[in-house]
Amino acid sequence: MMNSVLFILLGYLSGSVLYAKIFGMLFKKKDIVKESRDGNPGTANAFMEGGVLCGICTLICDLLKGMLPVYLYMQSLDIQKSQGIMISLVLAAPVLGHVFSIFNNWKGGKGIATTFGCLLGLFPDLSAALILAFFFIFFNKNYIFA
Repeated sequence: MMNSVLFILLGYLSGSVLYAKIFGMLFKKKDIVKESRDGNPGTANAFMEGGVLCGICTLICDLLKGMLPVYLYMQSLDIQKSQGIMISLVLAAPVLGHVFSIFNNWKGGKGIATTFGCLLGLFPDLSAALILAFFFIFFNKNYIFA
């Protein structure tokens, strides 16, 4: 139980780091979130406002901040004694951290890349994540008509 609480906290704190803001300042010397159309500190705005390098770095870090806590938690589990509710909370923690960032006055992004990262931590198969990403982009009207 204590192990699970530790990973939930670690996941939330990991998710709360908004890499679009960090890499925007690092690469463009400006707050790309404030200059974006919707004020979202996510991967899409990192690409649009910060450029390709900023976007790629943000994407990788947003995936990793979801993947690492979940993957490490799953590796530490004794599957015979695991509780589904704790796995669910560990999965949700990085996404909730991204959406309600403690480091940004409880405001954050949509948590899309972080959600994909959590799923990769749970089921570390890149082909499954790529299929999900394809369908997300294909059926999301905001990406098709942007």
